[in-house]
Amino acid sequence: MSEAYRPQRTPINPSEIGGVEFSGAVPPELLQEIQQKASLSANSINESYQEGTNVSNQYVDAVQFQQPIPMPNKKTMPISKNKKDQRFAGPVSSSSKLQELVAGLKKENHIFEEILLPSKGKFYDGTNGPRDGKIHIRPMLGQDQNILATQRFVKKGTALNMIFDNCIQESKQFSSEKLLLEDRNFILIYLRGISYGPDYEVTLTCPFTSKTFNYTIDLNLDIDLCPDEFDESSLYGTLPSCGFHFKYHLENGEDEQKIVEYKERKSQFTTSQQTDDTLLYRTALLIDDIEGLTDTREILVLLKELKSIDVNYLRNLVTNPPFGVQTKIKVTSPFNGEEFEVELPLGANFFFPSQKAEMNA
Repeated sequence: MSEAYRPQRTPINPSEIGGVEFSGAVPPELLQEIQQKASLSANSINESYQEGTNVSNQYVDAVQFQQPIPMPNKKTMPISKNKKDQRFAGPVSSSSKLQELVAGLKKENHIFEEILLPSKGKFYDGTNGPRDGKIHIRPMLGQDQNILATQRFVKKGTALNMIFDNCIQESKQFSSEKLLLEDRNFILIYLRGISYGPDYEVTLTCPFTSKTFNYTIDLNLDIDLCPDEFDESSLYGTLPSCGFHFKYHLENGEDEQKIVEYKERKSQFTTSQQTDDTLLYRTALLIDDIEGLTDTREILVLLKELKSIDVNYLRNLVTNPPFGVQTKIKVTSPFNGEEFEVELPLGANFFFPSQKAEMNA
């Protein structure tokens, strides 16, 4: 039995970390719903900008080169319909009170907690991740949440990387996109827990009655740490049916981005008669060599010709390493008292908590 692993604002003792398993890409629903939030935010900002903050280039150039600013023509000077908007039209003056408050916040907000990644660093060399598996992380700030409200970052799939790089102290040593998917998923859940609290409000559907209900998930989830016997030498295998030998690597953030881009390209050009081979592409992407083939495109063609028993063996092996976060949540139906399991739903309020969730945090 694994021990409960509870995110808290104190350094973590690696011996307190328990275990279960979490693998696979972050569900696309999270990015889709965050993108919707970002779109609404962007529209709001655009309306405000067009309404009262459109300054001509001559004034921008004058400020940039510290030249005298010419008096505007009243007929061309935009006037905000909302007087409150004028407070944000110019630069903010740095008063002593503001400096005092910001200095206090920076001192508190830049306290980093030490955490141990599920991989224990066994697949890192110091340039692509920490050798000892330890990183230091701080809670999200308002400026970090703004990243998730910026549509272009969400659409490009770089939003989470930017947040990770901001919140991880060692980000100058290695980029978060180099981290393994299991470690990234752990950071994602842990970061949410220390930023908003462990209570996560969701809406679930009872599988027995098809009725919906509100439920609070405790993000103090269990973890499986990487077994001592599992390392680089374990990333080899032989297919059970055809006997082909292969070598693979564990999925990281870069691979995840390639899969998202591949799926996006396929959706643009796939006809109604074509099948979706994204899952097969993901498997091919993680295979470094199979009987001398090293090109992902060639490996993808080969996988399509293999027997299902070999394809399933490969898929399960390369996408389910024996470590990670447990995201299977056991829930009791309020309608009939029966228990069922759901995968941790990563909805829009994962990083945009509802008011109720914020009050309970």
